[in-house]
Amino acid sequence: MLFRSIRVVQAFTGTTNVANTLEGVKVFPNPSHGYIQVAIPVTGSASVVTITDALGRTIETKNTEASISKASKLEIHGIPAGLYAVKVVSGSRTCTSIAEVQ
Repeated sequence: MLFRSIRVVQAFTGTTNVANTLEGVKVFPNPSHGYIQVAIPVTGSASVVTITDALGRTIETKNTEASISKASKLEIHGIPAGLYAVKVVSGSRTCTSIAEVQ
């Protein structure tokens, strides 16, 4: 017999704390040339939109009011082409999307 015993190990992968995910955020145009718009649903809290590069450096940050649901325009003229993280934080909820700059 080749195996004497088999040990079963359970491992979980994926996202934790899904309840704190901010739903309904839209990032456009994607790919982008010079600006990115972020549509944030009404959440009852002020929101902060942050664009970061692959090294975690902040490219642009914008604060939005709590009572409105509209697209926030973030200027990104002059940054190198590539992929950027667009993070929206509203109260305790967050949403992170990827935007491509050409």
